[in-house]
Amino acid sequence: MAAVYEGDSFVLNLCQDHERWEDYKFEYFRTPNSEHLELPGRRKIIASNAAHSKGEKTLSNTDGGNPPNRSKEDDSGDSDDSEKRKDRLWAELNSRRMKPRKTLIRKEGQSNIAFRGIQKKRVKYLKDLYITLLDIKWRWAVLILFMGFFLCYFTFSIVYYLLSYIHGDFEHIGEPDYRPCIENLESYWDALLFSMETQSTIGYGTIYPNAECAGTVPTVFVQITVGFLMETLLLGFIFVKIARPKHRRHTLIFSRNACVCKEDNQLSLLIRVGDMRNSHLIDTHVYGVLVKRYVSTEKHVYPLFQHELEFEAHGMGDRVFLMWPMVLRHRITAQSPLYTLTPEDLLYDKFELVVLLEGTIESTGEMVQARTSFTSKEILWGHRFTRLEEYDEKTERWYMDFVRFNNVVPIVIVVVVVVVVVVVVVVVVVVVVNDLNIVKV
Repeated sequence: MAAVYEGDSFVLNLCQDHERWEDYKFEYFRTPNSEHLELPGRRKIIASNAAHSKGEKTLSNTDGGNPPNRSKEDDSGDSDDSEKRKDRLWAELNSRRMKPRKTLIRKEGQSNIAFRGIQKKRVKYLKDLYITLLDIKWRWAVLILFMGFFLCYFTFSIVYYLLSYIHGDFEHIGEPDYRPCIENLESYWDALLFSMETQSTIGYGTIYPNAECAGTVPTVFVQITVGFLMETLLLGFIFVKIARPKHRRHTLIFSRNACVCKEDNQLSLLIRVGDMRNSHLIDTHVYGVLVKRYVSTEKHVYPLFQHELEFEAHGMGDRVFLMWPMVLRHRITAQSPLYTLTPEDLLYDKFELVVLLEGTIESTGEMVQARTSFTSKEILWGHRFTRLEEYDEKTERWYMDFVRFNNVVPIVIVVVVVVVVVVVVVVVVVVVVNDLNIVKV
């Protein structure tokens, strides 16, 4: 890997060993004093010469394919056109980065897909009532909980009131020798209070049932049975909704961007993932799905065609030992769906990379899946993640600095730093050798 400084650009030799090296031989990283548009927080990548000339007609003469003689005016005109193309390129890139993410999966992992045109949709959801209750939003779940108990209290209070009304209890209020269906029930509010005391089994006060009335005892029995059933179902589904393992994914963190760089002499796609809890996932594995437009041999177009991507965590394959943040790698080989990826594709091509992490919660044994997505504009070409592991000699512990979790560094800077370090080491060695020679003399 080598970096050469030319004018206001770095020419970075990224991947000479890659089979498609000639297609994107040099990538230009603009320096901060560039006159072109600035994109805050990241290096700007200018498309390669091959990408700039894509779609243009090749000029050639008849005696060997060499370009014809060109005047200085033509050269200056071409340079102006090249600068205009670059300006348009960066203007479009800047505008695209400011637009909202039009993705299938949101960055936090929620689905961004809606369905329409489904016949009898509500009936089918009601047939799968248990999962429907688990999937509804919390505001509706709490509303169902309160409304369920209220409707039960209200319904049986009307029944008790009608029993007293039919039995004629309201006509004999205050008579000591008269035995009503429900003692001391004088209004509807007394019936509602009696209904709540019966279902909640908190014990009767001044209002209590009388066994001499034929309909009182069966009604009390039915309400107690229905009340137990309602408490089991409603409180049970609320508890299950709270304990669902899907909320564990909120403590699994994915990097904001993905990086493409050379790793172990192989062009690779890098993604960082971390777990912020001390109780970690076990038997964790990871895989990816690339969603993009695909045209079959028969010219049939699939706008959302899925390609499988294999990720590996160091030397563990697709299994991840997630006690500290890890950098996941996808090798861009000839069998990879990203094999034809070029820096220009990150500007113009529309695709989405979905990364899924699955594992078992250590404390409960339940399965959990965390996912995120990366669009083409969220993949940084020629970058790698910075180191966040530090060892403290005082406390004798490893520390993971999540402040640097999303930090990336352009490879050109790494190359320059390495060159500077090598030069400094060489200078020091030369000085030491000269001093030793002087001492010997």
